Order: sequence, then C-alpha cells, then structure tokens
Amino acid sequence: MRDGEEVTLPPTAPQLDDGAYRLGFIIAREGLPFPDAAQESVALTGRVTREIGYSLGRLVQGDGRDEISSPVGIVQGSSEAAKQGAETFLFVLGLISLSIALLNLLPLLPLDGAHIVFAIAEGVRGRTVRREIYEKVSVVGLGIVLLLFFIGLTNDIGRLS
Repeated sequence: MRDGEEVTLPPTAPQLDDGAYRLGFIIAREGLPFPDAAQESVALTGRVTREIGYSLGRLVQGDGRDEISSPVGIVQGSSEAAKQGAETFLFVLGLISLSIALLNLLPLLPLDGAHIVFAIAEGVRGRTVRREIYEKVSVVGLGIVLLLFFIGLTNDIGRLS
C-alpha cells in the first residue's frame, strides 16, 4: 500500500551489498549530529548495562543460566553478526566489549572491581587488608569466575550439538 493504493512490485534480482547478495528492502538512514549521537550512545549503554545487571540478578537467583556464553559462544555470535554486515558486526563487538567491561567491575578478586573495593576499604580504614583475607577472597572470586566460564562453555557446547 502506498498513499492508500495497492501497488504490485515486480520480481527483483538480488543486489550485491557489503560482500553479500541481499534481496528485500533496505531502510535508508541518515547519520545523527554529534550531540544526538553522543546522547543516544549514552542511553544505549545505560539500557544494555541495566539488562546485564538484570541478567546477573537472575543468575544469582538461579535463573538465566542459558544467557551465559564462553569465548566459543562469543566467536559464534560474532561470526553470525559478520555475515549480516559490518554495521551489525560492529554493534555486536560493542556489546561484547561493554559486557566484558561490566564483568570486570564485579567485586570478585581476580577482577578490577574487587581491587577497587579493596582500595576503598583500605582508604577508609587507613591500613591495608591482611594478606590472609586477600587470599581467601581471591580463592572465592576465582572459583566464581571459573564457575561462570564453565557454565558458559557447557551452554556453548550444548548449542553447537
């Protein structure tokens, strides 16, 4: 329907676009001015961060196990995105980068988030945390990180088979 009238479209041959043959409609877009693009990127980062936080919350509650991936799943998802075009691929790489950054901020000791927490605690207390405590927290944190990796790997193997 165009302007209230039915229009019959003729058969169309696939067109070579971005290294792949495409058949169908392509939505033409215009770029955003810098202030709007910056605002949209901050808003999108906030939405993705909130969703990742919800996913971690569901995981703690025993739900959402299937949402975890290992490097195997990341490569598989990136490959699928690359087949869809450069824009999709770059978007997925941005999501992966943001996810890794947020994961790194978790307060588990092999990660930077725990180092930040310990630095704040030492600053507030005015003295360093004892080595024994640091080591015990490291073992627990490393165990959780390895558990997350194992869950992601088993999910990815299950998806492959």
